[in-house]
Amino acid sequence: MSNKIVFTKTELNKFLLLGDTGEYLIDKINPCIRAIKRKEILSIFCTVRIKKNTTTVKLGEFPENDLEEIYSKFKVAKNISTNGNNPNIVLSSIIKKTDSFNSNQLNNLNFEKLLEIFFKNKKKLSEKYKIDFVNCLKKNLKKNYYQPVRLFNKKQYQNIVESLYENGKLGTIKSFVYKINTLGCFFLVNENLDCSLQLKELIALTPKISKKYIKNINKEKSVLKKIKNELKNLKSSDLQFILQTINDLKK
Repeated sequence: MSNKIVFTKTELNKFLLLGDTGEYLIDKINPCIRAIKRKEILSIFCTVRIKKNTTTVKLGEFPENDLEEIYSKFKVAKNISTNGNNPNIVLSSIIKKTDSFNSNQLNNLNFEKLLEIFFKNKKKLSEKYKIDFVNCLKKNLKKNYYQPVRLFNKKQYQNIVESLYENGKLGTIKSFVYKINTLGCFFLVNENLDCSLQLKELIALTPKISKKYIKNINKEKSVLKKIKNELKNLKSSDLQFILQTINDLKK
């Protein structure tokens, strides 16, 4: 049997029946794809280049995974590696070992899954940082945290920030926007992800949000600092008068 053939269902079934364990075939159309004969299955792998290095990605097991499934995953793996990322890290965070590959899984990533991939790539992050990151997005995105990112539009994003501002949660705005921006920038290199356009739109809003809200936060902090310094120099009777005035304003 020739070592290099065009992968078809017929040819792979023939190899599965007649091939020796450990023997392999090379896909004539995509030479970086190989089928290795195991005891009762064919393990399908591909080799992709990531910058100056190469890595092996498992595409599936024939006949459990059909060729359409295998080539679909190969296309995704190739796109991820072309953008300088390791397909194994991205794909393993999306697909459970027991699941068959479905390209829709990449197109329906939610913020929860994006964070899993992000944390898997950023191994030096502390547990506290991770917990704070997750809690911040969960609390402010609410149901959008579990919805596909591609469905989350900039209007919804602006509404969340506006609501936080109206409720005086200025520090939360800064933290929330920073985290969305950090996550978005990390995934911008993954053009193959269907949610990339959405992430770009969210990041593009950062300067506008910063100018309208975050800069105001810094101004208010500066004013509060000046007030605090002035209060330190006042007499007790003056402080009582100011406190009474504040209470009157609240009524």
